[in-house]
Amino acid sequence: MLSVHERAQLVAAARLYYESNLTQAQIAQRLNVSRPSVSKMLARARELGIVHIEIRDRKSTRLN
Repeated sequence: MLSVHERAQLVAAARLYYESNLTQAQIAQRLNVSRPSVSKMLARARELGIVHIEIRDRKSTRLN
């Protein structure tokens, strides 16, 4: 189970990456962690459902 601090770090990294479009290196500097740590944080955020990525292709989407 994640601590409140760990979850907050994952959310912060995800927001900076997906909403603010910062690079992993930029996020690492802001959060004072290594770039590989940011990559792991983003993967963990996806695993936990903090981040949900969905790709929709019009060809495969049913239109009414």
